[in-house]
Amino acid sequence: MSNGTKHNQEEIAADPLLEMAYKLYEKFDESEEFKDPRGHTYIKEKAIVKRLNQVFGPFGWQLTFSDGPEGRVVCAIKARIDGEWLERSGGSAMMKQDDPGQYKVDGTVNKSHEDTAKTAYTDAFKRAARMWGIGQYLLGD
Repeated sequence: MSNGTKHNQEEIAADPLLEMAYKLYEKFDESEEFKDPRGHTYIKEKAIVKRLNQVFGPFGWQLTFSDGPEGRVVCAIKARIDGEWLERSGGSAMMKQDDPGQYKVDGTVNKSHEDTAKTAYTDAFKRAARMWGIGQYLLGD
């Protein structure tokens, strides 16, 4: 895990919450990592969904979206842990229209409002997943 603390296998196996944290933080297989044109490595949404299913089970987590300030999208990932629902959220960059027919999210130009909205929802989902530790290693320590 990225907090600098090292645990041995016995400690991890003896503590279900610690084991869950290690599974969330676990590095993805290189086949699930992709590079964008700027050279940044990212994880596709389906790999994040797969990880959430592996750790929490297919019915042990929920996803909600809401409107944030200034055209942003907020995603909350809720997970059932020890019988309680815990939530972590992440927000997208601001959606804006610079020129007629040109929409942007975090500098990415899209041709339609629909594409821009999809980009914002995906961005918010990935940021919420990072709040759970998923893909955190891609940002460095």
